[in-house]
Amino acid sequence: MTDITNFLTSLTKEKLPIWNISLATPSYTALKQKASQHYALPEDEYLVTMVFPRPRRTMIENKIKSITTKHNGKIMREKLAIEEWDEKFYPMRFKKLGPSLVASEVILPIDKVAAFVNEVERKYKGDFAIEGTMVGTDKISLLGFMLSDERKLGFPLAYACSLDVIEIAEKQGGQVFTVGMYFTDRAKNFYGSDKLQEIWKYKKSIDPTGFMNPGKIIPSSLDKQSPTKMLTSAMKLANTGSSLIGLAGRLMTKWQKGEFDSPLGEELTDDTFACAMCGYCRSICTVFDAVPWESNSPRGKYFILNQYIKGKIPMNDEVGRALYPCTTCKKCDTVCQVRSHNAHHWMDLRFEFSKNKLHNTGLEIIRDNVLNTGNFWGVPAKKRLKWLDVPTQTHGKIAYWSGCWASTIMDNMAQNATRILNHLDIPFVHYREKEQCCGLYLALGGYKKDFQNLVRQNLEMFKESGVETILFSCPGCYATFNENYQQMALEMGIECDIRFKHIVVYLSELIADGKLQFTKPLNTTITYHDSCHIGRWFGHFDEPRNVIRAIPGLELREMEHIKEEGLCCGLVSAFDSLSSVAHSGVKRIEEAEYTGAEYLVTNCAGCGSQFNSTCQTLGSKVQQIDLTELVAKALQIPTMDPSEQVVVFMNQCIELMKDSVLAPIIVPAEAKK
Repeated sequence: MTDITNFLTSLTKEKLPIWNISLATPSYTALKQKASQHYALPEDEYLVTMVFPRPRRTMIENKIKSITTKHNGKIMREKLAIEEWDEKFYPMRFKKLGPSLVASEVILPIDKVAAFVNEVERKYKGDFAIEGTMVGTDKISLLGFMLSDERKLGFPLAYACSLDVIEIAEKQGGQVFTVGMYFTDRAKNFYGSDKLQEIWKYKKSIDPTGFMNPGKIIPSSLDKQSPTKMLTSAMKLANTGSSLIGLAGRLMTKWQKGEFDSPLGEELTDDTFACAMCGYCRSICTVFDAVPWESNSPRGKYFILNQYIKGKIPMNDEVGRALYPCTTCKKCDTVCQVRSHNAHHWMDLRFEFSKNKLHNTGLEIIRDNVLNTGNFWGVPAKKRLKWLDVPTQTHGKIAYWSGCWASTIMDNMAQNATRILNHLDIPFVHYREKEQCCGLYLALGGYKKDFQNLVRQNLEMFKESGVETILFSCPGCYATFNENYQQMALEMGIECDIRFKHIVVYLSELIADGKLQFTKPLNTTITYHDSCHIGRWFGHFDEPRNVIRAIPGLELREMEHIKEEGLCCGLVSAFDSLSSVAHSGVKRIEEAEYTGAEYLVTNCAGCGSQFNSTCQTLGSKVQQIDLTELVAKALQIPTMDPSEQVVVFMNQCIELMKDSVLAPIIVPAEAKK
């Protein structure tokens, strides 16, 4: 550690134009790698990461190498440095291992870092993981974490370790990172007497009633009306015995077994307590963007679930409505500090609602349609197949699944897909009137038994037809079969050994194998929308673009948000907020218009119908078109425009969903008897 201190001192003396200098202790690196299950860095060495603009590389790199060698260090591979920088703003990855943390943050002079870190490691035996960032030329901010569990009795006492670490820093000439509400007794040392008086004078002048942030920064010795006098006294008392109190808390948390009652599943329970409350999810959440209310964000949902698990609130319709909104877009998964499977959790909650006698009134209507007619819309099976005009098989290795939406509201998608397969002389099975819904809406509604029955029925039908691979136009069906069917089949003890593949992925494979080639140029400009269940759920970002690039004459103009960062169409919000659907649709169309493209290309009947109707409503210059329609046109296969029927079906959907809400299940008195 002394070498690290000397290295940092030498580095700052050189006054190199470096953007950022970060430090990680061995215990910090070990915990981070354990949480991510990605082991690339040594766990017995102190690591320093330096970041600077590439044009400065020649000026800086040789000096860094020289200083590193002088202080017994070595330069790691650049790839590892890039990985570290990419993770810079995710310092709490390992909170999941806790699932709680005791945190402490201090600022120290560089020449005292070694003494501080050595004392913390001597006292806590590596339990306190520390990472730091240089602040200025002679100081470093150090953030320390210790794993704990807020569900254990010793957790409140263990938090005194945070105060103990601050005390160690203060003995080395350091100070708390900030004052806030808990450390107002340190405000004088933090700001200096004159600066503190200046702050207090200014606050009194603009806030004479003490309405804004009462109890923060200003100590009770100055602010006689401070509401935190008792808190300050308690903190002083805790400070006097922080070492012993913290030790008692650590011992209690280690001795107490980690078995706790929870009404929720183990993984959801663990992730609820692991949530870092960082708020990264808020800025990208589809429903929060439309209605910025805290419970609409994943962070807000986890806070509510925390209180539910602790028995502080019931799972009633009010709580359920707060937890319900989610489009399953999975955007929150991409930025989650602790890498929780959030979208899956919100899906699992639907079964929890059902167990607590709650149901979504809109999905109850859809459930009746699915059980009685086999599809979302309640369209009779024969009427739903009017688009099918090519020969199909009853047995074979490949099957095509048209789905509820791609065979009704946007039946041009199913027609395009089957005509393309027929054009390429690829025989395929279609189940015609036997094809039911995939069951997505039963899962969304929490109707587990109904869903299990459908899973069993469909898997038996697949087995009888000898199918090995099933192709889908609908990403929702594709995701349901790929994930929910596998899970339910395992739970029910039945086989599910079929490969499920989206039609766009299949077309990309045919192009790569030279089995699908185009000669007719389309000569138009397009932009492409990554549907959530094809993109973020399964990572198929390149395949649709491969198909687009293979078609001559197409010019792809990408939108601002694409691939992992692509916006959600918002259609699933229809079950609880039609205004959110409109918000998401308009926002995406505006992005598409900005590219100047003639067409917005989709690969999903839900996204397609949402954007098709929104384009018509807005009178937009950009028009929606499905990717299979471009393929069909490039193969000179006739296509049809679904726009007219899209409006009819979407109006029907609005009528169905206008009063949709999560509500208690009411059992008629006669049924009870």
